[in-house]
Amino acid sequence: DDSEVWHDAKDELSMGNTQVKDDTNDSFLRTKSSTEQQNVHKSKRKNSTARIMFTGITPTTRHRRMIQSLGAELLESLEEASAATHLIATDGESIFRRTPKLMICICKTPNILSVEWLEK
Repeated sequence: DDSEVWHDAKDELSMGNTQVKDDTNDSFLRTKSSTEQQNVHKSKRKNSTARIMFTGITPTTRHRRMIQSLGAELLESLEEASAATHLIATDGESIFRRTPKLMICICKTPNILSVEWLEK
């Protein structure tokens, strides 16, 4: 019965044990379960360092020291923008501008911040 097959497949997906059939050679390819995916994500997060980038404003010596004291890395070149974990895009006084660094970071990180975030 088709409804039984559908429910079985739905149960497998909700348990995170999905298998995808490859019609070309009738073999089954096992994908990572949701638990395995979460563990991989957690391990990457533990080993990662915050990579902070500024755009539209120039970081002061004080800002550089703050970043260093956090154990974070300051990225400066446009080529490094895709690796940024945090982008500081305004100091609250300057105009918020659409810079190339901002456009790249919007695609890569949800952390688009003001310098106030760093100073807290």
